[in-house]
Amino acid sequence: MIIDEPRSNKRNFSTNPNLSNTDFRLSFKDPSGSVFRRGNRILRPLTEDGRRVWTTLQSAPFFNTYIKEGRLIPTQEAAGEPPITLEHPLIPFISYSYEWPASMLRDAALLQLSILADIIPMGFILKDAPSFNVQFMGTRPLFIDPMSFDRHQEGDAWAGYGEFCDSLLNPLLLFTHKGIPYHPWLRGGLGRIPIEECASVFSLPDYLKSGVFVHILLRSLLHKKVTRPDQLSRRELQSVGIPKDVLLKNIKSLRKTIENLKWPQLGKGGWSSYMESECPYTDKERGLKNEKISRVLSGLKPQLLWDFGCNTGEYSEIASRYSDLVVAFDSDHGTIERCVQNLREKRISNVLPLVMDLANPTPNQGWNFRERFSLLARGTPQAVLALAVGHHLAVKARIPLDEQLTFLASLSPLTIFEYVDKSDANFKRISTNTGVEYPDYNRESMDHLARKLFKKVEKTDITPTRTLYILER
Repeated sequence: MIIDEPRSNKRNFSTNPNLSNTDFRLSFKDPSGSVFRRGNRILRPLTEDGRRVWTTLQSAPFFNTYIKEGRLIPTQEAAGEPPITLEHPLIPFISYSYEWPASMLRDAALLQLSILADIIPMGFILKDAPSFNVQFMGTRPLFIDPMSFDRHQEGDAWAGYGEFCDSLLNPLLLFTHKGIPYHPWLRGGLGRIPIEECASVFSLPDYLKSGVFVHILLRSLLHKKVTRPDQLSRRELQSVGIPKDVLLKNIKSLRKTIENLKWPQLGKGGWSSYMESECPYTDKERGLKNEKISRVLSGLKPQLLWDFGCNTGEYSEIASRYSDLVVAFDSDHGTIERCVQNLREKRISNVLPLVMDLANPTPNQGWNFRERFSLLARGTPQAVLALAVGHHLAVKARIPLDEQLTFLASLSPLTIFEYVDKSDANFKRISTNTGVEYPDYNRESMDHLARKLFKKVEKTDITPTRTLYILER
């Protein structure tokens, strides 16, 4: 929802007669109305059900307050469009739960629970609770689906509970209590880890851990029971009734469970302490590197910059001074958690830190490959940082240097690439015992490829084994 139109899929899928053939359909499963993009406008023609929700929502006491507080995406009726069509602002870069570090996944969960705790006493509820209802503006969560709000009927349970658990709670519990990385699991499940799969990982000793007994074991048992042919009908379940105070108490308990989760130690053996304890630069060398990067970016002032292999975000922070938005990627969960912490401490709001392996980036997924979009489909960066990441790709992922630079040349008009020579101590460490000589990874190849693929090449030796290339297409 609310993203750049995919480069490789510019067909019009709209069947709405009120929309032109230039409108691109971004979301289509919500019965309240699909979401379309027209240029830089995000439009949502409402169905009859959606119009009912919108009429109710406009008079809700929390609606304008949430927008002013930055908790809910601004929403209004679109000028010059058929009634009733809503319009939302364009979100600069869409991200998914299988790219978020645990601290951001938790914040997405807590935002939905805090909204629920607020609106239930006012007679409202969230009718669904996927992680995709939340996006991040930097490291701040934003609820983006106003059509999820609906009137709460006294006695009704929270219908979105199961979806909330599968999308947000299950991955957090797996990561916290079992140390299992949730990113590939969520990506494979299109943003969900079903209860039957999650429950199979936990054993008897785990049932005493926070959240597991109630939200994993009991829910798994209930799931098996109600999927039998003799399960209770929904009307029978509603007749039992859940008092509002009980519902609020359960939500408060769930919120407390998530707030108190403690992550396993991240970064041991990884890169989260690299800049502090293993930095290969002297103060003078680091200052030279910083000055070169700052000079180039201050002249360009990119709207969107991607920082591949961002580590704890030192250069993402520098780039943020000259860019509207920096999307910072690293495959190491620990470094991204440190990056989030640093950004929040310094109150930097225009850097979005994500967990992603450049050698295996997010693909197009879902129905017709367009429910969730690939990295390349979500934006076109005006600049890319690839600082001391190429040797990792060459050694760990066996991505040849020519493949790397060809990709970067196709991606952005400006690439700042830091070449790390095979004689570098870090290269030697990560390549030990690989049994590979990497014959095509050398300075001569680097220089040749730079001249071949880019029109303008500027290079600066930062250390005897590290060279910074400013590459303009």
